[in-house]
Amino acid sequence: MNKHTYLHFKDKRSFYELGICLGLVLLWAYGFYKNGLTYVFLGKLSLFSSLRYIAYPLISLALFAGYSLFKKQKLSLNMVIEALICSLLIPPQFPLWLFFFVVGLYVVLKNILIKYMPHFSFLALYASLVFVLTQVCSITYYNVIEQSIPFLYGTFDIFMGRGIGNYGTTSIFLLLILYGFSATNFYYKRELPIYILASYLVISCLYFLGTGTPISFAFLFNNSLFFGAIVFFLNNSISPVQRKMQILFGCAIGILSFLFTLSHFPEGAYLAILIVNVCYNLYYYLFFKKHILCK
Repeated sequence: MNKHTYLHFKDKRSFYELGICLGLVLLWAYGFYKNGLTYVFLGKLSLFSSLRYIAYPLISLALFAGYSLFKKQKLSLNMVIEALICSLLIPPQFPLWLFFFVVGLYVVLKNILIKYMPHFSFLALYASLVFVLTQVCSITYYNVIEQSIPFLYGTFDIFMGRGIGNYGTTSIFLLLILYGFSATNFYYKRELPIYILASYLVISCLYFLGTGTPISFAFLFNNSLFFGAIVFFLNNSISPVQRKMQILFGCAIGILSFLFTLSHFPEGAYLAILIVNVCYNLYYYLFFKKHILCK
């Protein structure tokens, strides 16, 4: 690769990373509107309390940047992307001190373990840890606040979000725009979100038709699954490269997400991504990597 080609590739990569950063900022802004300002307008929250939502990305960015400076590593847009994703996965009532601890632990452990498990979904592990802490600490805010606020699952809600409350409450419409932008990047595995979402939608429709249960649009348009399928796999190293493995990988996530959602397990899509990544990681080290070394 000559110098001119390298600089062109580097500039193009920076362009995509900047576009993804802007897309995640839009998702965060929408989340702040849904989880912060909406509560203020309804008189359920003070304006000062709603501003805590702004603190999450700032804390996350500060921890990522601080660790990079401590290790004398170069700051990158990819680091900003990861920090924004971490902040988007947090419920608005999550304590700031606990968020600081969880993100700090994530930054340190990921940088230590990634040398040994490069194909592991650390973001899914982080999301699952947040879910467990939320349940253990009994700060599941939507059980207290959201149920007292009526909202509809009309056309606008389906495209502009799943309603008030949810880990990583975002706009499905904005997520699809972000996917369309990412899909133009050669290195983004654009087929993988399609396999995940298609398998989930197909098995969900078969369930509704087979049981005669009225179709639930809130069930079909699973916001956390859309978020996980599109945003988690911006990291190119945590999913298979082979087409057959991608199909199996995506369908497994879709089916597990359906089972978790059917059993009313909150945010089961993140746990499904984590479980399938653990299985793929074990497969890679037990069979695939061994096969390469033997050659």
